[in-house]
Amino acid sequence: MNAQPWDNVNDTFNTSFGNPLVEQEIGELLSVLLAELEGQKQRLLLENQELLLENQEQRLEIQALLLENAKLRNGQQQQDLALKEATTLVQGLDGSTSTHLYSDNENLRVANESLRSRNEQLSLDNHGLNISDQTLNTSNDNLRLSYESLRCDNTELRCTNEELQYSNKQLNRYAEVLSRSFKTLSERSQLLESILLNLQLGIIVLDSQLQVLKWNSQCLELWGLDEREVKGQAFLSLNLDLPTEPLQAALDSLVNAQSQSQKLVSKTTNRRGEIMQCEIVCTRFTISARQGEGVLLIIKHSI
Repeated sequence: MNAQPWDNVNDTFNTSFGNPLVEQEIGELLSVLLAELEGQKQRLLLENQELLLENQEQRLEIQALLLENAKLRNGQQQQDLALKEATTLVQGLDGSTSTHLYSDNENLRVANESLRSRNEQLSLDNHGLNISDQTLNTSNDNLRLSYESLRCDNTELRCTNEELQYSNKQLNRYAEVLSRSFKTLSERSQLLESILLNLQLGIIVLDSQLQVLKWNSQCLELWGLDEREVKGQAFLSLNLDLPTEPLQAALDSLVNAQSQSQKLVSKTTNRRGEIMQCEIVCTRFTISARQGEGVLLIIKHSI
């Protein structure tokens, strides 16, 4: 069976899940396909009607030929009867009249043969018309089957379109839920950022390789390093004037799941050259399902 232009509708829908523009294109494609199917149906109906009219005309021609054939046969019978009468009459006439009648008889015979020949030709034409009639009937049956197939395909497309519309409504509902969830999450994130900013705490988030993922503005205030400068860098390689060995041991114990939290107290120098007393709380936590576990550093400082 030849591939139809709508065979890939399901594949297109699967790959376009969640994309409103592609869903709109799918709806437009279905509208075009339905219009094409309707046009094909109308063309097939017109062709079917034309074939039926042609079939009726040929049937009328066959009936006319059969009527003419019947007339010819009736004329032939009348000629045979006239020939018999002429033969009988010839037997009782003199020679000249007999010769004249014999000539007329021959002419009648020639006409009779011509009529028989034409009758045979009409029979052949009738046979050919019967074959044409059978061919037209077969073509008509094929057109009906094609029309039924198109109707089935049209019905399937309508069902698919209704399913897509239902799925589109579901997607719109999911999109609304996700939009509300995203808005709520954004509001909570802004609230958390505001709280952390007002607490005047340095916040650093490290991944399982102890590379910097998050570096807040308070850390910039402490050491003069922007998040863009330190993101992706190894935390222990940064020049922060913190005790390396104790910090290394605390972080290793967290990464290796030997402890859940560690606390360090140390002195350090800020970017203005002032000596600060720092209290660093290190906590192991799950960043996300994809990123796995990491370490959260909360730095409280005082001069």
